[in-house]
Amino acid sequence: MKHKTLSIIIPAYNEARTLFMLLEKVQKEIIVINDCSKDETEAEIQRFMETYPDCPIQYHNQPYNQGKGAALRIGIQKASGEWTVIQDADLEYE
Repeated sequence: MKHKTLSIIIPAYNEARTLFMLLEKVQKEIIVINDCSKDETEAEIQRFMETYPDCPIQYHNQPYNQGKGAALRIGIQKASGEWTVIQDADLEYE
């Protein structure tokens, strides 16, 4: 039986405070779309990728802020899983 993949799309804008903790909890096919954050969000993504080099993560950095909808559209295009979940980087959802 073939295992199915769950893709988790994480739109992030100025989420440096919570992003690393969220990524530690998720660790599936992760797709992070950084919507041109002004805080240390990108540094937290890089720190996670260095800490967990075997975790399958795709990272896309928007060239300018385009909003959550645009981030989600890009994430959906990049997702390869049979199922897709959206998880906000601010830990809004459990």
